Amino acid sequence: MNPNMPTDQQISVLVDIASDRGAGLAPDRFLDLMDLVADDYVEGDENLYKLTTKGQNFLADRGVGVNEA
Repeated sequence: MNPNMPTDQQISVLVDIASDRGAGLAPDRFLDLMDLVADDYVEGDENLYKLTTKGQNFLADRGVGVNEA
């Protein structure tokens, strides 16, 4: 597995971000979120996050359909 590819747990975080911009993200997912920000899958600040083009493409390539708000 490519070390820069998101883990299953991180993919779950990507889906959460795409669905509700991270509003309901559990505190124990914060480290996964920071890794995704560092790897350019997610951008934002402490309260609102969104997928980058890289993050959107990653989910789309895997057939994950979500509606961003």
